[in-house]
Amino acid sequence: MRIVVLGASGQIGCLVVKQLEKDFPDSQIIACSRAGEGNSFKFAPLKDNWELLGKVDVLINCIGIIKEEKNLSFQKAHQGITAKILEQMQSIGNPRLIQISVLGAVGNSPSKFMSTKGKADEHLLQNKNTLVIRPSIVCTPNTMMVRKIKTLFRMSRYLGTYLPIPLHFLNTKIQPVLGAELAEIISRTCVQKIDGIVNVTGPEIINLKELLCLLPKKIRFIPLLKKVSDLLIKPITTFFPSLLNQEQYKLLSKENVADNALCEQILGRKMGSTLGFWKRELNSKP
Repeated sequence: MRIVVLGASGQIGCLVVKQLEKDFPDSQIIACSRAGEGNSFKFAPLKDNWELLGKVDVLINCIGIIKEEKNLSFQKAHQGITAKILEQMQSIGNPRLIQISVLGAVGNSPSKFMSTKGKADEHLLQNKNTLVIRPSIVCTPNTMMVRKIKTLFRMSRYLGTYLPIPLHFLNTKIQPVLGAELAEIISRTCVQKIDGIVNVTGPEIINLKELLCLLPKKIRFIPLLKKVSDLLIKPITTFFPSLLNQEQYKLLSKENVADNALCEQILGRKMGSTLGFWKRELNSKP
């Protein structure tokens, strides 16, 4: 079996390649990345000749961005890549397609990140032998959520342990999943003929307030009503873009939970707890 992984150098892609090599030692795993980092095959999906990939049995698309770049918009990274994959299907032998999306992706979302993911998924799912995997927040070392929480912690130290924060942020529910288990689910669905959508979530539904309470020192919250934070978000994202951008504000305002029965069916066991991950990461030094 020949399996191609696009976006193999990314947060999720690295884990997927490692899991595939473990699960399918006799298969050929082609790890592709734009820059050809490490042992990956240098391949730019929007520019290069797809026939270079040869005949493929399974194509896994892990490409995605959480912040737009000068030459790479959400539309290009999500919808553009998906359209290119479907356009080139015949040239690589019409493989099984597995696309890594995000939980809550819908085409009419007010978030450009979510809407472009949703539209890309809709396009892909019109085809046979395709699967969209939608994880909640993925727990990998020093992930963006960990970095943001540590930044809030440092801010509170400068403010005498007080932290002004949108009230709805504190209450927004999320259902994080271990990165290793997400990779295992992706690997298993290469051979398990499950099509459509698989939402991937962990066992715990938690909120930002509960995560902030896992930090080494107590934070005293100053809750801001949503109408107040809505007014403040533009100047905050303008002057402190590394703290929060408008896309992240929209994402943190929406709950991110789903049933994980299908995940457990694929794995043949209960999903693993992420609480140990959060305690370890949030108490580690920056």
